[in-house]
Amino acid sequence: MLSAIRKKATGWIAWIIVILISIPFALWGVNSYFEGATQIVIAVANDVEINQSDYQRALAQKQRQLVQLAGRDLGTEYLDSPVFKRQVVESMIDEALEREFSRDRGFRISDDQLKRFIQTTETFHTNGQFDTERYERLVGNAGLSLEGFQAQQRQQLAVDQMRTSLAETAFVSQRELDYVLKLLNQERTAVYAVLALEDFLKGVKITDEDISNEFDAKRAVYVEPPQVRVAYVELSVSRLAAAIRIDDSEVKKHYDDAPRRYSKPGSRSASHILLPLVADAGAAAEEAARAKAARLVSEARGGADFAELARTHSKDSGSATRGGDLGVIQKGAMVPPFEKAVFALSAGEISEPVKTEFGYHVIKVTRVSKTEAMPFEDVREDIATALRRRAGEAEFVQLAEQLGNISFEQPDSLEPLTDQLGLAIQTSDWFNEAKGTGIAANPKVRKGAFSDEVLVDGLNSSLIEIDPDTLIVFRKLKHRERRPMLLEEVSERIKTMLENRQAMLALEQAGNAILTALTDGIPWSELLARYGLVEASLPAAVEEITDPQEQAIAVKVFAAPHPGAGAPVFGGGQISPEVFAIYRLDAVTVGDLSAIKQEERERVRTAILRRQGDLLFDGFRADLRKAADVTIFDDRL
Repeated sequence: MLSAIRKKATGWIAWIIVILISIPFALWGVNSYFEGATQIVIAVANDVEINQSDYQRALAQKQRQLVQLAGRDLGTEYLDSPVFKRQVVESMIDEALEREFSRDRGFRISDDQLKRFIQTTETFHTNGQFDTERYERLVGNAGLSLEGFQAQQRQQLAVDQMRTSLAETAFVSQRELDYVLKLLNQERTAVYAVLALEDFLKGVKITDEDISNEFDAKRAVYVEPPQVRVAYVELSVSRLAAAIRIDDSEVKKHYDDAPRRYSKPGSRSASHILLPLVADAGAAAEEAARAKAARLVSEARGGADFAELARTHSKDSGSATRGGDLGVIQKGAMVPPFEKAVFALSAGEISEPVKTEFGYHVIKVTRVSKTEAMPFEDVREDIATALRRRAGEAEFVQLAEQLGNISFEQPDSLEPLTDQLGLAIQTSDWFNEAKGTGIAANPKVRKGAFSDEVLVDGLNSSLIEIDPDTLIVFRKLKHRERRPMLLEEVSERIKTMLENRQAMLALEQAGNAILTALTDGIPWSELLARYGLVEASLPAAVEEITDPQEQAIAVKVFAAPHPGAGAPVFGGGQISPEVFAIYRLDAVTVGDLSAIKQEERERVRTAILRRQGDLLFDGFRADLRKAADVTIFDDRL
């Protein structure tokens, strides 16, 4: 058939074939052959489609964030679980609805606002200064174009703008503030004692018969699941980088070519007084603000205390209580007119009134430090490491493609990867489908090792990403079938389990018996002596309680009702599986409002307002979701 077609595919027949092929190219474009007609949609919210590529990117980003926060010990099963994936999709739906709402209500971010946000993001800074090269590299590493990243940030900033406007409607009354301050500054006088599991373990006796009976009753539990060991090769950026040699001349050239990067940037500390301008207030109001700013300039230059002027006249609540102090200011951190004025002044000088989008400012520069070049010897090794890393990343990208191709084309052995790429073959420990160590701590490895491709057919695995900098390919080395475990293999485990079970029961019974006795009127000291417990005093103020065990006890103590006249309150309970605590609350002292400084009042007021703002936004988000038409395709996650 094919040969017949080939013979006839000349002349007018060939032209017909060409025309037939050209029609879809003309109507839908070449990309339709390579990208498919549509993106795979994993959810729809109010006609806004969330496609699979965006979801995969968001999923990977969230996984990286959690690993960075919790470390490599974070359970990787959770990161691959349907529950986690569903949470990511739900979050993306909420964000899509928020963007839709903010766009429909006219929230917009200007180019200057976007630029200022990006340039003040510390992630993109090197030695305190915005680093264009670092910015472009990090955005690229995240799988985004600069235009895509900026569009993403513009949308998020518009949502943040909406969130801020909603949060600003929150308020707190003086009565509410006083109530919270009294609670926060409340002190409680209490003593406590703890019963520890280890004391009850001493009296537990487990016989061989107990162990045998437990084993016989739960034989189905004591089974070793199928296990496997694999041989694997690993391609990692760190190993590639470590093998790369960088000449000193290259290091020195990099240092000379980027003097700004290897210098301690100059900075200035400044204070200011802000006189805000109300939108559309008119020329008269603006002139009044400018005239007042000019008067304050004259007073400050005439010897008046600038900090006191700021506390009295500045409407910047964040800095006014600190005498107008803004701390260290570096280039790119402030709006241009403000920044220009700050960097034009010498230490101790006071500016003329400076107008910005926020109002009129009176600025005083309090400290000036010049940019200082960092000695080459101090940064030599850092530069060499960075260059090795960069070269390692480039080599990694090149070798990763070869690794995938070779292992796929020659799936019966890892030897070609050793011969052609110089990767050493390593071996794992035994692991099962649910649990493993080393590379087998990764659920993708465990899942792949027990796939038919690897376990049954004996082929190389597909390329597995352990982390963004590490790829592996593996194959089955040895396999053990599921088998019942022998009594002698699990007897120690059973013994420990039975000991803990009995001791925990005895601990709980003893703790509850003490609480009952205290309620019946038996003296505190008598019970402590009877059970051999040691009394300890709980710090009266919450901020003084730093010990984790005391913090758990304090939760119970500060939740207890106030004691009556001469009648303490007793209570307690398990604060962990190993500890049962009892306490005696003797007195409660309400916080003294007259002793609370204005700074603390403002800090607490701000915290309450922030919390109320968060609750308002959470309610708003819930209403958006309730009113939305949402469909999630779980089978595509």
